[in-house]
Amino acid sequence: YADVLGLDHGIDKTYIQRALSHVFIHNFIENRGVVNISGFRKDENNIDRDGGQTDEILIGINLCFAAQLAFYNLTEESNQVLEAMHACLYEKNGLMFRTPAAVGIDRDRYRAVRNMRPLGVWALLFNQRKNA
Repeated sequence: YADVLGLDHGIDKTYIQRALSHVFIHNFIENRGVVNISGFRKDENNIDRDGGQTDEILIGINLCFAAQLAFYNLTEESNQVLEAMHACLYEKNGLMFRTPAAVGIDRDRYRAVRNMRPLGVWALLFNQRKNA
């Protein structure tokens, strides 16, 4: 948020872009284009199903991640995350007017349907206006 406010945080933006690219590659591309999943075990290449809410796609985190990517001019990566979110929410689950907190990865399950995740959406809007 320091960059959004125009404050100096002492971190070179290229380091931030590299970190975001690393997260994008390892949490999205290597996960076959599926958005970030809570409870994914990289070392075992499977989902932790023992805990509650570990086999879910977290909507707010993914929207905020897409907004960060866009803010740091990683527009193509941001668009890929947003397209995957669109497919997950609207095409697969039919949640046209509802944005839940989370969606189950392999079954028709979602929770907190009226949880609109405004900060992620507002961050995306901020990026559009900044770049206009």
